[in-house]
Amino acid sequence: MKSAPGYILFCILSFILFINNSALAQKGNKLIRNSYAYCKFSSPGMIPVNPQGKPMATMIQERIIYLEIKGNATPVIETVRSGKYHFTYSTREITNFPESPGILEKTGKPVLFHKLTGYTLWRIDLSPGSDQEAIPARVLGNFQVKGSLNENPFTAIIKKESALQAQPRY
Repeated sequence: MKSAPGYILFCILSFILFINNSALAQKGNKLIRNSYAYCKFSSPGMIPVNPQGKPMATMIQERIIYLEIKGNATPVIETVRSGKYHFTYSTREITNFPESPGILEKTGKPVLFHKLTGYTLWRIDLSPGSDQEAIPARVLGNFQVKGSLNENPFTAIIKKESALQAQPRY
């Protein structure tokens, strides 16, 4: 027969561990290993200029977020924001490795993602929301990606985008 004080202590500790693990799952701390944001700005080939010599074409912006997600489940993304800007997006699982979005502008080194055991890499391609002002062609910060994985909510916060070298367009 079990001793009453030992059994009660076991029940209390089990309950505390259960509550603690549930709280972590609610915050999504264990669902995402890492998250990254990248941006490229390029001009579409020859740029027309006005009579004062100022470029008339706007910059082409490419913004990408990568999420390393635990397991093989497909994330359901609800919103992607950066400050006052919100984005529409498309997601796809990366299956061909190594994956490279480009070369870092500051260091000239390529960005490479390799397959991690137990994790799935997801790419989120961003476009500006249609009902807002134009997003400036500069590095943004404080991205929030909200979604869920297996009905567990998560929020990925990315402090700052890394700029990638633009490829020439002809």
